[in-house]
Amino acid sequence: MWDGRVYADCIVDATLKPLSLEALRCGGHASHVYIAFMVLVQSIAPTSYLPMLAANTILLVAASIAFERILRLAFPSDDYKVDRALLTAAFLLVPAILASVVQPGIDFPLVPGLLWAMAFLLERKLLAATAVGVAMAFTKETGVLLFGVLVASYALWFPLHEPGSIRSRLLGVLRLAPLASPFVVFGSYVLYRSRVGPAGGSLIWNATTIGEPFLHHLLVPRLDLYLINYLVIGLILSFAWIPTAFITLDGFVGTVRKAHRLPKRALPGAKRDVVGFLLLFTVATAYALTRFATFGNSRYLVTLMALLLLPFMGALVRLGLPGGPRRAVLATFAVALLVSTVRTVDPVSRWVYGTFPVGRNSMLHMTAITDECCGLGRDQLAYNLEFTSLDALTQRALMTVPGIDSTTALVVPDSTNWSTIGPLDARTRRRTLGRRGTSTPEVIEPRDVVSGASRPQRLYYLALPYASAARGAGDLARFYEQGEVRRFESSGYTLPVYPYTTRGAPQP
Repeated sequence: MWDGRVYADCIVDATLKPLSLEALRCGGHASHVYIAFMVLVQSIAPTSYLPMLAANTILLVAASIAFERILRLAFPSDDYKVDRALLTAAFLLVPAILASVVQPGIDFPLVPGLLWAMAFLLERKLLAATAVGVAMAFTKETGVLLFGVLVASYALWFPLHEPGSIRSRLLGVLRLAPLASPFVVFGSYVLYRSRVGPAGGSLIWNATTIGEPFLHHLLVPRLDLYLINYLVIGLILSFAWIPTAFITLDGFVGTVRKAHRLPKRALPGAKRDVVGFLLLFTVATAYALTRFATFGNSRYLVTLMALLLLPFMGALVRLGLPGGPRRAVLATFAVALLVSTVRTVDPVSRWVYGTFPVGRNSMLHMTAITDECCGLGRDQLAYNLEFTSLDALTQRALMTVPGIDSTTALVVPDSTNWSTIGPLDARTRRRTLGRRGTSTPEVIEPRDVVSGASRPQRLYYLALPYASAARGAGDLARFYEQGEVRRFESSGYTLPVYPYTTRGAPQP
């Protein structure tokens, strides 16, 4: 649904069309490496969704392997074997990451990319880290930024932080020269595209809430609702406040001890330099990702959500929690995430955003802080797997309501007609990625009826719950007679569908 449909269609088109650089660009992004991987898997069944899900699942497994590898580098002692397993399980259950696995997009693949780049860099495998950096740069432009933050954090924490002369430190930085290759390659691509790219085509994606240059965004601090929303999504949403609270407490204790000139706290069985680097890089990533605030889509911050778990482990150890209580915290956190993948249960998130009903269940009002487009949330609702219930309800309605064809209009609430319906299979009337045997019904919004832009004789109003559904029904009642309401249900989620006909016409 929504942007996920745009990326899914792009993957299908790239699979069906002759291979080219332009076909591998999705949504105006330099997404060549990731889309090429997706095309390779998608070629098994070009118009099916399952290969996309399988490909992203492969990447999730690869990310979990890198995540556990980083944990072993930071906490190599066998005493942390259970802790590492519990935290890796928690990583696999981060709701927004799982939602990004299900909803096609180009932000999620940056998670395995960044984690593997970190692992290779910590292992001093510069060529491997460089190769991953190139792949990140050609997955999404954010990959260039994240890899740059990674290299800068590594250089600052290791070569420049190590004891020795200034000359030896600078030589240590110069040895990292191969890591500049992704920036050179990406810069060359931008130059190439500026010269021979299609007329009017974008060089790189550059959409932000305020029209300022890149460096101004990156370097000049600001405080607005978009920044607050990003911080909430990255550090609070879906029980993320638990690791955030422990990291904050650890930082407070460390600051107080430093003010009193007390010795550093013990990190038994851990590598202090690696643990410190993980904290530095997480903070730097949080800063970088919140510099370019657009819509409050959690997929934009999935890399931060993954990184946040690494200093969480360091905080638990540094705070001196014994093995039993420490593992109890990690296990409780993992269970909370498990429940959060399919239900919005986090009380803090519910308090911050508020909720709206979807039948017997409820979802977060994800646009409450910024009042941004669209409705109560669109792509913003892909913060866990609950958004898939909206697809299930829509599919059921489309397959059940009689008379939906190319001559019948479907109406959805204002600001929700963005890749919500799309082509239907002509035989089953299911939403489809197929290119043959399809029909596309007319889909309009109540404001189109009010303005007179479209006044079909008969229509069905899908009262999608994440917008002003009641207001839309009121607008339609000014011009149409309402028939019997049908309510479609799936696992406690409900979608009402209202049939309307022009006044005096036969009821369907």
